[in-house]
Amino acid sequence: MPTQIKVEFLGLLREITSVNQVVLKVQDQATLGQAIENLTERFGEKFRQRVMEGESIAEDVIVVLNGRSIRHSEARSVRLKEGDKIILMPESAP
Repeated sequence: MPTQIKVEFLGLLREITSVNQVVLKVQDQATLGQAIENLTERFGEKFRQRVMEGESIAEDVIVVLNGRSIRHSEARSVRLKEGDKIILMPESAP
């Protein structure tokens, strides 16, 4: 059964996606990294170029999960659960 999470975009990422937030359905036990990969598929190459550096999250993108800043090295291992909220923003968000 898919898990629903909310993803909010701030700053330039909001401009790239043209939305404030989305509800994303991911597989049970999906990781934060997998959710971000799903978002890059959904929002295309411009989003991918801004958020990713190769296979990793770009160093200047801040990732917050349920109010807690997530280190990029943790993103591939942090498991998501129903109702989680992710905020993605560039370091320079207004």
